Amino acid sequence: MLTAPAGLVIYVATRPVDFRKGADGLALLAKEALGHDPMKGVAVVFRAKRADRVKIVVWDGSGLVLYWKRLEGGGFKWPPVVDGVMRMNAAQLSALLAGMDWTRMHTHLESRSRKRLRKDIKSSLHRGAKHGRPMSDLPDELPSDPAELRVFAAALLDRCARLERLLKLAKDAQFGRSSEKLDADQLQLVLEDIDEAVAVLEAAEDRADPKKCESRTAERRANRGKLPEHLPRIVETLMPAETCCPSCESVLFEIGSDESQRLDVVPAQYRVIVTRRPKLACRACHGVVLQRAAPERLIRGGLPTERLVAHVIDAKYHWHLPLYRQAQMLATHGIALDRSTLAFWVGYAAQELKPLWHRLREMLLASSKICVDETPAPVLDPGRGRTKTGYFWALSRDDRPWEPPGVVYAYAPGRGAIHGLRLLEGYRGIIHCDGYEAYKTMTRTTRADALSGTLAFCWSHLRRQFVKIEREAAPAPAPVAREALERIAQLYAIEKALRGRSDAERRAGRQAHAQPLAAALKQWFEAKLGHLAQKGETAKALRYALRHWDGLTLYLDDGRIEMDTNAVERAMRPIKLNAKNALFAGCDEGAENWALLASLIETCKLNGVSAEHWLTDVLAKLVNGWPAARLDELLPWASTYTMHAHDPGLAA
Repeated sequence: MLTAPAGLVIYVATRPVDFRKGADGLALLAKEALGHDPMKGVAVVFRAKRADRVKIVVWDGSGLVLYWKRLEGGGFKWPPVVDGVMRMNAAQLSALLAGMDWTRMHTHLESRSRKRLRKDIKSSLHRGAKHGRPMSDLPDELPSDPAELRVFAAALLDRCARLERLLKLAKDAQFGRSSEKLDADQLQLVLEDIDEAVAVLEAAEDRADPKKCESRTAERRANRGKLPEHLPRIVETLMPAETCCPSCESVLFEIGSDESQRLDVVPAQYRVIVTRRPKLACRACHGVVLQRAAPERLIRGGLPTERLVAHVIDAKYHWHLPLYRQAQMLATHGIALDRSTLAFWVGYAAQELKPLWHRLREMLLASSKICVDETPAPVLDPGRGRTKTGYFWALSRDDRPWEPPGVVYAYAPGRGAIHGLRLLEGYRGIIHCDGYEAYKTMTRTTRADALSGTLAFCWSHLRRQFVKIEREAAPAPAPVAREALERIAQLYAIEKALRGRSDAERRAGRQAHAQPLAAALKQWFEAKLGHLAQKGETAKALRYALRHWDGLTLYLDDGRIEMDTNAVERAMRPIKLNAKNALFAGCDEGAENWALLASLIETCKLNGVSAEHWLTDVLAKLVNGWPAARLDELLPWASTYTMHAHDPGLAA
């Protein structure tokens, strides 16, 4: 038997682990739970729950090695764990590791010399050192002078410590415990700060190391991408100070040039449109005076053009800038406009756009399938001096490329069935929704105003319950939740392969591949439910699945139906983001305007239309008497104002 190499440190985990984990999963456990990294010259031993099998993870110099061993016939007796400590003598450890081939580890540990150390330093330091003299590229051999080597190592340790701290912040923000985990928007803020901190390090290193700065500059040129062609180009030509030959003084001619492109910005510029209407009179005829009629305006006697009103609406509901912040931004340009004035403009425009909201809702309700969801929205309750909870209901369609996508929001003071019926009045198609009881109430035949639509329940809501169970159980395993997630993932994999195909092709593919998996999943749910504590969260999730099974599997028999309501959930995110910035709606009427304008802006975004340009065009047409019979021509998907289109109303 080969003995473990000298210098190798061996750790034994005192608690059993989930033996489905591979080398990477066990290495992560060692890093987080035990505090030791298998990639730094240690071996970590893990045992199964029955203590009859062990896995040893070790780094051999080229990659992680996973050893698996069965302890047959009870030949090995595990020492007891007392106060979290397992005491094992040399003979027990030797018996535990008997049969392992340590030759690769012998070779690795004996050859981990300067060559390996130089490679580690080059990959970790990555940019050179800040301490002492500026450093060029690493030499072929490390410095032999101990003082220089200490400076070199100090720079490495300093950088590694800072980068490890930043990496830990990012990992904690994204993968932390559920109670501590940041939402997607907060996570972006964390990552921004981390990226800025890394940039500070790089900037300091660039100043200290010209060679590294030159190398990094070349990397930036190679990786920065191409600037969009639709952006205007301002060409600056930098000619040499002298254009004559320094030897013979003849005029030089151009043989080539070097060009570089940088992205620039022109700050927002406000301007005043002066509309002058001359009066023309006839010198020969008395009383003949001609003057062109004043153009219609959205706000008669008011200051704003339709474009400015569209800009304010877009800033509030697209980019989530509250009106008081916009008023502060205007003040920096010397324009004194009160927040209440901006609010008046927005409300006036909302009234003008209301027919388009109604028409958009009618067209979505004419679809064969829709998605519905609701989310709370705080609304100020003036009589009580605090906020109350209202709800935004969302009606969404995203059936690209067959039909243009759209979303309609509606505000309601509650989330009961009566409010959903008001939004979906008369609908007869397929309703994608979660298992909320109000949706079931809407379709009950005992109601006189019941919908005749069919409820298709969401697999994402079911999957989310098992994800929550697994996270809350960590680091302990949750085998039922894990297997449920893996089985549901198989159904989603089939759906991904069928995406974009016709309804008939999707139905055929689902029947052939997903139907057997769904039938097996139901049987597995039923079997597992009988072996679980009935008041536990896992049992509740299984009962939810079985109680909604008909609606969950409705998509298997109809190629039009989706597996989940992700389309409408994505449409809800801007509402939540705007609520974070505005905190609450000022009143019920304000929430209704919010829903109306957000519907039009989000529909523009879904169709790749510039909301600001579209609003400018539509407001101008509506105030100038656009016929009601042609409202369909004004809907966002009929617009030619794509995200990158230039507004023809702006002067060059």
